[in-house]
Amino acid sequence: MSLNSPKVKKWIKEHQEKYCWINFGYVGPAMDTEYFGKEIKELIKKKDLAKLYFEKSKELAKTRREQNKLEAELGFSELIRKRFFIVRDQTYYKEYRKEVLFHAFYACELVQKELAKRWQVPLKAFSYILPQEYKKERVEKLYQERKKLVVYYLDND
Repeated sequence: MSLNSPKVKKWIKEHQEKYCWINFGYVGPAMDTEYFGKEIKELIKKKDLAKLYFEKSKELAKTRREQNKLEAELGFSELIRKRFFIVRDQTYYKEYRKEVLFHAFYACELVQKELAKRWQVPLKAFSYILPQEYKKERVEKLYQERKKLVVYYLDND
């Protein structure tokens, strides 16, 4: 099936709408369908994705076995084992927290884009004001005042 087929294009669009925010960071941009199309092409070049998935799954299982073996060899108490579990678990939640933040920043930008369109102000204006200052009659004025006070310092690009 071709990446240009309507069915695949629809699937890519649905995927993009669902996951475009993952690499958003603090300021974006969201990933577009072109980005996902390129990523799919790169994955297709790797040929046997099922084998790659299987190898990564085996690698993860091997890491878990090695962790358990090492904990047993070092004679960790139950308390120390629980602490290691908490640290591993906390690492997951740290990444999850970042995902939630990026999704929230993406959602805020969607609201800001809509307000910028309706109020006919630059999207960038919302970078200079606080949410409690989002009032149609004030946004442009605050933006113009505050952008005069901004200093950019670039070092090595």
